[in-house]
Amino acid sequence: ENDIKEFQETFGTNRRTREYSEQVTNAFLKSELSYAIHTGTLTSRVIIVQSLDQSGEIFADKMAKSISNVFPDFYVFRIDLKEMIEMMKFNALMKYKRFLIYSNLLIIENLEQIEKNTIVHDIILEIINNLHSTSYLLVTTQKSIEEISIDLKTRNVLMTGKFFNIPYESKQIDKNPKNDFADFILEVKREAGVQENLNGGEKREEYIEKLYIWEMKGFNVNKLKNIINANDIDLINKEFSEYTEKIKILVKLHKDYGLLSTKKFPKESKEIEEMLFDPDKIDEIKMKLESLKDKIKYLRVFRNNIRISMTFESFITDATNRSAYNKISEILNSENSEKIVVITGTNGTGKTHLLNSICDYFIEKRIIFIDKSNIDIAVNNSYVMSYMDDLNMILIDDFDILFENKLNKSILKNIIMNNVPKVISMYRKFSIDDRELLNFLNKFQSYNIQPTSLFVKKNVFKNMFSRVGIQTNDFLMNYMLDVIDIPLSAVENKFSELAGISQNQFPTIEAIGSVFPQTKSKKVSYKKKSEYDTSLLIKEWINEHERLYVEFEV
Repeated sequence: ENDIKEFQETFGTNRRTREYSEQVTNAFLKSELSYAIHTGTLTSRVIIVQSLDQSGEIFADKMAKSISNVFPDFYVFRIDLKEMIEMMKFNALMKYKRFLIYSNLLIIENLEQIEKNTIVHDIILEIINNLHSTSYLLVTTQKSIEEISIDLKTRNVLMTGKFFNIPYESKQIDKNPKNDFADFILEVKREAGVQENLNGGEKREEYIEKLYIWEMKGFNVNKLKNIINANDIDLINKEFSEYTEKIKILVKLHKDYGLLSTKKFPKESKEIEEMLFDPDKIDEIKMKLESLKDKIKYLRVFRNNIRISMTFESFITDATNRSAYNKISEILNSENSEKIVVITGTNGTGKTHLLNSICDYFIEKRIIFIDKSNIDIAVNNSYVMSYMDDLNMILIDDFDILFENKLNKSILKNIIMNNVPKVISMYRKFSIDDRELLNFLNKFQSYNIQPTSLFVKKNVFKNMFSRVGIQTNDFLMNYMLDVIDIPLSAVENKFSELAGISQNQFPTIEAIGSVFPQTKSKKVSYKKKSEYDTSLLIKEWINEHERLYVEFEV
């Protein structure tokens, strides 16, 4: 606050008043000033005023003084580059530039002067290019922006603003405030095509000014333009009163729309944004806004079950499941026209992980994820069908298990037959007891994801040991390969936890057991050699979740 006060004193933002008593005479600049006083903002983030006389500087000074008086808490900073270069205030500008970018309103007068000093040139361009998104910039200049030596980035920033080119007038300005205001109203009337023989006096003049401000904000004021010329002042009062109420409703709708996350709905957003400034379309805006809210809620309902830790990066792919991974990537990148991908595999092979990673990787897409946690919502009143045609993809986990429930069959079958691309996972395809559906699915290629091979698992463990700094040997490696039974995507955090316990030493069996969930070990029963049932041994051996353990007594 002390620095800001010192800046104001150094550059004279608050204390400066023109020695001459000229007033702002241009009707459009007057309206811009009026709008700023009422709202605390400009009609555009950047305003450029070009004039050969002092009209721009008069307007800038008036703007600074008026905003500071009406909004005393605002940070309004004014820099006259001509004065700065003449007074050699370069060090002060360098000192204060850090907070200038956070101005509510920054005024830079005589921008063409930056050509006279390289230090000022660099500092001013840096400030302009780093202005905070909520800051407004008012620039005055005697040259056009194209004629001033500035870089392309700064030029583009300035060229996005609103331009006022004020012609030089040598005539004496009438200093009578009443006549001055009357001239302003007459000029605005001429611009709006309003006749001179109007009734209603100052009230009508107030309406003309309001009309202009609303139009500058982008509101559709065609209806008001059609009646502003009417002789019936009561009709004008009525129309403006109704229009004002509609503006209030539009402002509320603006706020409601601004609170929505609309990235996944560019088409719907564009339709609403094109109508948000039209009071005659309030009912249509409300309808479309409610529809958009329903669609956003619909996506949220069917995405709450997504686990963000399951990503493509943490999905371990080896030769057995890389083809499925590649196929899904092709479809999602529109490189393949197939509509359905069927993923099969036993528990723990990564089917759920793969479906979750699709949602995470394609976060901008409209993708829903159906599993046991939300199937009841999907089935209830066929809710899942409400906005299905607007989706980019549907993911269904454990489809065969969900299809076993009679209440789910009809909806799941309708989803599969729909033309929206789908990825579905199941234990095995032939467990589906619907011949028509099975024949339909057989038209599409299935991918069987296998458990991660021991070779891949061992390499992952080696990398983890090295990454977290845990010492190991063949005995520990083989032991962990045998007892650890969690997805590879989840082992990194566990290894970090184990490293904290081991403190760069060999981890103990107890430490491993406390960190990693382990498979249930079988109870060993001692039998005579003749009592072993080799058929049971073979059944255990062929089960893909078991291993054949042989103990040698030496």
